[in-house]
Amino acid sequence: MATHDEGKMGLPMTTAFVISSIIGVAIFMLPVALAPLGINAIIGWLISSIGAICLGLPLARVARGGNGIQAPIEETFGSTVGFMVTWAFWVSSWSGLAAIAIGAASTISRLVPGFANPGSVALLSASLIALTFLVNVRGARASGGMAIVIALLKILPLIAVVFLVALKAAAKEPLQPLWTHPISIASVATATALTLYAFTGFEIVSAPVDKIHEPNRAIPRALVIGLAIVTLFYLTTSTSVMLLLPADQVARSPAPFADAVGTSWGEIAASLMVVGIAISAFGCIGCTAMQGGELCYSMALRGDVPKTLTWVNSRGAPVLSQLVSSGLAIILVLSNANRSTAGLYTLVILVAEVAVLILYIVAALAAWVRERTLGTRALVLASIIFCAFAFYGSGLEASLWGLGLATSALPVRAISRRLSRSGSALTAAQRPSS
Repeated sequence: MATHDEGKMGLPMTTAFVISSIIGVAIFMLPVALAPLGINAIIGWLISSIGAICLGLPLARVARGGNGIQAPIEETFGSTVGFMVTWAFWVSSWSGLAAIAIGAASTISRLVPGFANPGSVALLSASLIALTFLVNVRGARASGGMAIVIALLKILPLIAVVFLVALKAAAKEPLQPLWTHPISIASVATATALTLYAFTGFEIVSAPVDKIHEPNRAIPRALVIGLAIVTLFYLTTSTSVMLLLPADQVARSPAPFADAVGTSWGEIAASLMVVGIAISAFGCIGCTAMQGGELCYSMALRGDVPKTLTWVNSRGAPVLSQLVSSGLAIILVLSNANRSTAGLYTLVILVAEVAVLILYIVAALAAWVRERTLGTRALVLASIIFCAFAFYGSGLEASLWGLGLATSALPVRAISRRLSRSGSALTAAQRPSS
């Protein structure tokens, strides 16, 4: 006889789910932004991993009822706060889409030097976003097929640089010193804010609670174990790149992992790595673009954004919602096209992070209200302190961008609902009397 829990994920599968939801494309470009910070980058990795655990556990407690994140937040703080959190999550999604596209375009410029200038990187990023929009409007099946290639391709380059450092260490060959940047609170905060972006995505594990065996036990444990494994992986791979290349070269590199491998294994190996990373990044662009479209579509169904965004094509794809999400990502890239590639990438990932921090803070406050245990409240306090530190590390410009985009939710909602009421009133006035 089949048991009630048959087919549910246990701790090993839930841990694997956490790991796969975190590891994306950000890690391939992070060494560019982290190299000038030297030893501060390593400290930042450690702090952001602990902070991610502090953020993840209260969020998991809030969502363990099986209804995701928005429902318990709405039950605790009302529909307006629930909408603002969903809006912030959406902002993080399409700004994150811009970051992934920039990383992909920068990597491609390693093969095509003519694309290496900032303007060309921005245009290529916008073109990649537009191309994935055309794929996504064909429906979820096409998007899913495109995503199949991601898993292996994003792991192999990471393993390659660690293996290369191990070989050099075993042969007692000299490694590159880290950038001689003094340790300071400001530099550690910047490194923490940058590295935290690579950990975002762990919140996805809070969604399939009804498919996890003993979720109250499995989810917190999976978060801790998964984040610990990812931390070790990220720390070793990012540091390996900085040990293989001079710090100033890493900071200027359009594809640091490929350059690190190319120094020892030749240009063919570097080119193959570029192709693998670019394909992986393109798949991630498609998945992130689809996520942004679906979030916008769900808000339209609730009437929080214009109802016209609920239109779907014959394949069931919310075309207008996807168009808005992808279009905003393109605008974000092109409006900052005059920056260096490293500067553009750094700004965009920090904007995405500031937006998702709003989700983490509100989820932590919901856990404070809903669960009064000492352990939960200690985690909530740690989460809020860490979020404040991450806001500080993100800098004023990125914080203003992120907060400005997030707070634009309320006027958009007010206008959308006014238009909806006006449309309903007009329809009623035109309806013939009986």
